[in-house]
Amino acid sequence: MWVSMLAGGYLASRALDTLLGWGCCTYCIPAGLALLALIGWTSMVTSRYLATYGKSSLKGFGELDRLVTEGPYSCMRHPMHSMLAFTPIALGLVTASPSYVLLVGPALYALIMVLAVRVDEAESVERFGEDYLRYREVVPAINLSVSSTVSLYVLVSL
Repeated sequence: MWVSMLAGGYLASRALDTLLGWGCCTYCIPAGLALLALIGWTSMVTSRYLATYGKSSLKGFGELDRLVTEGPYSCMRHPMHSMLAFTPIALGLVTASPSYVLLVGPALYALIMVLAVRVDEAESVERFGEDYLRYREVVPAINLSVSSTVSLYVLVSL
């Protein structure tokens, strides 16, 4: 589903670029590659937090049995989703498509976040119950404020 959304977004953005007469950006590709690297690094770090703090047993991948509120999860409930959702914008930069970066990418970011948070929230409430409900009252789902973003990157770099 995600791949079809990204591919469809790419095709739509190319049509929009042609329709609007928008050309490519000289610095887009390096910026997109840097953003993809940041997305990958953040995903790796947040996955490590889940694996380290979310398991009290040797259950398989994704089988968390403890609520993780340390590190990046102290700033926002969905740091991995928040960064992964920037993938469409990064791909728009890599493909040097202005309409993907400015129009399609942000729309896909919002759609990905709504779907991912909705599914993850329901699973987390079911898995962790009252503990998750209390955590949800204190920590925002997504927090892209400058101070929280800086705090997040300081935490994940430790």
